[in-house]
Amino acid sequence: MENKKDDTTPIDFTPLNFAILLVEDSEINQILTKTRLEKWGCIIDIANNGLEAIDKVKNNLYNIILMDIEMPVMNGYEATRIIKNDISPKASKTPILGMSGHNSKTETSKMINVGMEAFIIKPFNMEELYKTLIKYAIKQL
Repeated sequence: MENKKDDTTPIDFTPLNFAILLVEDSEINQILTKTRLEKWGCIIDIANNGLEAIDKVKNNLYNIILMDIEMPVMNGYEATRIIKNDISPKASKTPILGMSGHNSKTETSKMINVGMEAFIIKPFNMEELYKTLIKYAIKQL
């Protein structure tokens, strides 16, 4: 008899140990996301808006960036465009995952067009987030 893993089998949340920039203006979302990511062994740096994210990317290396779309000061689209085109070749290679509470084809298309590798819908399923991080994060900095 063959043992097959089906979609209902919980995944093993092996520690990721990624350096992640979380760009999110909601303090509640920051706390919830940071708490979960730290349980996966990640080191989290937080930016409250796109402008803060740009400053952090200029001075730090990350395995991946989680970028909210709708934020004050500078939104996620503009911050992504600058990170991907104007900071440095190394920064431009940092994967960026867009985060949004909206799931429309227009928004999805816009995220991909500005240079985001993928997007996740908030509130996100933790297993989906984990799998997405593994798929897109740079493994070695």
